[in-house]
Amino acid sequence: MGNDATFCPDGSVPDGVGDFTAPVQTLNIITDKKSNQLSISAEALYFVYGFGPTGQASPWTDGTGVIKRQFDSFASLLLAAAINVPSAGLQVAPTPIW
Repeated sequence: MGNDATFCPDGSVPDGVGDFTAPVQTLNIITDKKSNQLSISAEALYFVYGFGPTGQASPWTDGTGVIKRQFDSFASLLLAAAINVPSAGLQVAPTPIW
């Protein structure tokens, strides 16, 4: 992972695990702290961003809180490539675009 160890729950690197700087890029998918969801699969992201609220990727079917960056931002390009959806076609409900 490309994030610093301090982003991990206990903020430390376990014994026997290396921590090296390398050319790695990650994309963090986050949710509101009130959400009861702890993870989302690439397949669900494909439906959420590929089809918007009609994607039927339960429980993310109403588009509430689903946002995206501009289609040509690095984050959008990386996400689009990972879920096999053209970045210009990333769909969300009418919410703010960063």
